[in-house]
Amino acid sequence: MPAATHIYHNGTILTMDSRASTASCLAVRGDRIAAVGGPDDVAPLRGPDTRLVDLKGRTMLPGFYDCHSHYMRAGMYNALYLDAFAAPIGSLKTLAELAGRIRAGAVETPKGEWLLCAGYDDTGLAEKRHFSLAELDALVPEHPLFLRHISGHSALCNSLALAAAGIGPDTPDPAGGLFRRGPDGALTGLVEEPAAMDRVLEAAPAMTGELWLISARRACEDYLAKGVTTAHDGGVTTAMWHNYFKAHAAGIIRNRVQLLPKHGLFDFSLAPRDPAPGGWLTGDGKLSLGAVKLFQDGSIQGYTGYLSNPYHKLLDAGLPGQWRGYAIHTRAALAELITGYHKKGWQVAVHANGDAAIDDVLEAYEQAQKALPDVNRRHIIIHCQTAREDQLDRIRRLGVVPSFFVVHTYYWGDRHHEIFLGPDRAGRINPLRSALERRIPFTNHNDSAVTPMDPLLSVWSAVNRRTASGRVLGEEQTIPVLEALRSGRELECIYIQSGSPKGPVAAILNKAREQGIPVKEATREKLTQLSGIDTHQGVAAICAAAAYAEMKDIYERAGEEPLFVVICDNIEDPHNLGAIIRTAEACGVHGVIIPKRHSAGLTAAAVKSSAGAAVCLPVVRVANIVATMQSLKAEKNVWFTCADMDGVNWCQLDFKGAVGLVIGSEGNGVSRLVKEECDFVAALPMQGQINSLNASVAGGIILYEITRQRLGLKAR
Repeated sequence: MPAATHIYHNGTILTMDSRASTASCLAVRGDRIAAVGGPDDVAPLRGPDTRLVDLKGRTMLPGFYDCHSHYMRAGMYNALYLDAFAAPIGSLKTLAELAGRIRAGAVETPKGEWLLCAGYDDTGLAEKRHFSLAELDALVPEHPLFLRHISGHSALCNSLALAAAGIGPDTPDPAGGLFRRGPDGALTGLVEEPAAMDRVLEAAPAMTGELWLISARRACEDYLAKGVTTAHDGGVTTAMWHNYFKAHAAGIIRNRVQLLPKHGLFDFSLAPRDPAPGGWLTGDGKLSLGAVKLFQDGSIQGYTGYLSNPYHKLLDAGLPGQWRGYAIHTRAALAELITGYHKKGWQVAVHANGDAAIDDVLEAYEQAQKALPDVNRRHIIIHCQTAREDQLDRIRRLGVVPSFFVVHTYYWGDRHHEIFLGPDRAGRINPLRSALERRIPFTNHNDSAVTPMDPLLSVWSAVNRRTASGRVLGEEQTIPVLEALRSGRELECIYIQSGSPKGPVAAILNKAREQGIPVKEATREKLTQLSGIDTHQGVAAICAAAAYAEMKDIYERAGEEPLFVVICDNIEDPHNLGAIIRTAEACGVHGVIIPKRHSAGLTAAAVKSSAGAAVCLPVVRVANIVATMQSLKAEKNVWFTCADMDGVNWCQLDFKGAVGLVIGSEGNGVSRLVKEECDFVAALPMQGQINSLNASVAGGIILYEITRQRLGLKAR
């Protein structure tokens, strides 16, 4: 038997089989898994040249397959466009902050050259409005400006950009798009849908071969960093097609990418005569052929999604009352297009967010099947966000595959609830639970670069459906606890109702014990309080509200700087933990380390108290704090300081170099073994009758002293 090229051991390997079983070892031979199980299962495959990889207790899982994104364009926007992302994706919170970012970009751009920006989100800013055309012209008077909306379905352009594209007040709207005008007929600078946006971009300098390669390289790096081994590019133009093959020839494409030709912008003579989806386009399988891509509407957060009932609130004063968005094609035209591709052997994938657009797509798919029955074609609805129950029934009957965009619940859930859709419709977006109950095969995606590529955040969103503010958006559409366990998403603990577990609860208990997840008993009243409903089945899971990081993430954040970490020793109050994380992020800490046991985790309360810092600052859970400190001392030369009453005045300590601050628990302070591992003990003088401070307050004082010294600031 040929030896394995790699053997991974000493970890938790998620097999993702039907039993959600785990293993400790995995043997790989080339690009194939040779064995999975325990040490005895992989030992016969070990040879003299086999590389042994010690997982050191970490979790290994299969690579992610993201079923809808814009691979090349995500790389383009992230590498070449000015960052204009609003919170919670980016840092911009007001129009003034965005204006400052654009002005800074204009200073770095030679006069007359185009200024291209990506990530703008009007409702993500405090003012919740667009720039006017006059504001855009005053902001960037010497550069054509193209400010791409986060949805990818609109953009703001200044007068120089519009003039360069030959667009004036009398220019007719393109089919399936709009040049938005005010009540007086004057252009507002807002252009909607690719038909209008591409008209503007045609006037900008064309992408060079070098820039395409830069875009491909950046996409590959971003996707692989998140474990995405296979991805879609949902809308490939002729130019992109050619440059994909150039990037592949240059060895840039290291993950697998399925290319979906874009209707109207792709030369179909380039595609293989047999358009069977999944067909390899390169010998190594790195590039393959996907479905043909069409659009039937835009985005809900851009008011271009096509709804059967009006939007909840209209913040855009330029929209008429009872606004429902609009369709890209008439129903008849869409059916004709889809039937034509269907007859030619193509699988079809149609972008449809609003339920009215979904109605159009389902009608077109049904007509195509009547014209040429083929139950194995499995046409796709991309996003399918507002699918109704009756539409899911029709989806199941027709054998259509919905690809949901469930991370929308996190990024835009609050605004869907309050602005775009209202509470009822918002609670039903991306109805995964309803699809599961009907046994509809579906996929989930990130739609990068609309949202950052982060499959685990998508998994968490599917399980919890929590918005950025912590609101649960449509609890009835959450994934059951057992599905959460199978997902591999980290759980804080599981509560079961007191009494003997039977049936599914027993299966949950067994799986929890297998994965080392704490299980606690609780009264029915406690479970009702935790879940917010009285119709639960006696079990509740507490999930992390933000993803945990690994030590390598802390090291990467530090770069060449001396390491700066915070260790929380059994901090049990989630509000204290969140406050510490918030202060740590403000002070330039590279990461926070917490124990897996006897500590608050990244619960919704902790994340909320961190004011979002828990999302951007690496937080690592470790099994043994002392062992972690010893490792950091040996590998990174970190000197540790803890706070306690019997220490040296905190102002007398030297915090330069690699430093770690240990903050002890609220009641007992730093535990004995951890304190013994510390190099210094810092004391804060107490002049009042109270002899101790809140853990987060004490930690904050010392953190800022460390920051003062690291920045070389002198106290007066």
